[in-house]
Amino acid sequence: ASPRRWLAACALVTACVLVPGARAQAALPEAAHPTRPAWEGAIGLQLNNSPQYQGSDQREYALKPGLYLRWGRFYLATASNFVTRHDDEVARGFGAELVQREDLRVHLGLRLDPGRKSSASADLAQQDDVRQTVRARIAAVWQPTHDWRFGAGWSNDILARQGGALVDFGLAREFRAGPRSVVSLGAILSWGD
Repeated sequence: ASPRRWLAACALVTACVLVPGARAQAALPEAAHPTRPAWEGAIGLQLNNSPQYQGSDQREYALKPGLYLRWGRFYLATASNFVTRHDDEVARGFGAELVQREDLRVHLGLRLDPGRKSSASADLAQQDDVRQTVRARIAAVWQPTHDWRFGAGWSNDILARQGGALVDFGLAREFRAGPRSVVSLGAILSWGD
């Protein structure tokens, strides 16, 4: 799909989601909205263990800076797991929460995708390089009960540099190990072209 079609689809989804979401939020009692500071954030270091490239069975370690800033509905994050609260749902990059309900959250975000060099691994020697691009992602997390979470997301190369699209579906079950401790078990199914 062309970037224009993709952006038009995002605008339509945003319009469809924001209006009903705003009505549903207004209907919730004030006690259902936990008070959050206008600004919050975290700075630190992350030790990452990840595949050399997506789909590789070779893994590598890297020490990277971690940054998370939130202002109202907008956030900037270097990783999806680097947040100040365990129930925050963010994607790497710059994003916005389109829907903020207790049982449903919808996010739209942008991030820089560094691409892939064929020189990164001997397994890629016969492959073409994948150019750096910008990816847009829309994702939703539905939490019908306090302990169960279901999620889905779609990410696409909006500069049409042959970065392809990624789709993922996931579910997670949380177990309260104590008043301030949570154990979460989950699975994610991903597909990419």
